[in-house]
Amino acid sequence: MHLATFTMAAGWALSAVLVAGQAPAPSADLGSCTDGTCTVTVSAPTDIPLDTTGASVLSVTAVDSQLVRMVLRSTDGVSMFITSEGGRIEAGSLERVVRIRVLSLSDGSAVLDIATQPRT
Repeated sequence: MHLATFTMAAGWALSAVLVAGQAPAPSADLGSCTDGTCTVTVSAPTDIPLDTTGASVLSVTAVDSQLVRMVLRSTDGVSMFITSEGGRIEAGSLERVVRIRVLSLSDGSAVLDIATQPRT
């Protein structure tokens, strides 16, 4: 079963769609996420820059065989805490949408597929 739980700060919208999907082979290059899309393998603690200014960062705070915990910080200073086991998570502020898919989990590492785009 895929499970997503979350706590939101003011100004953020969050939805969870619990489906699996295919993504490119994961990379260890966290800088690849600044162009708007990446598939990366991470362990905790890890900060993933989501833009070239470093103002938007996804922090992975814990990973085990069943869950990954993440904090999303954006340019407007609003943060969100997410706990997820598999599936998809979508979060957005007034300016940006971030989509995160947890493709796989093992004890200590997670494969994340991340896509960011301006809100239209």
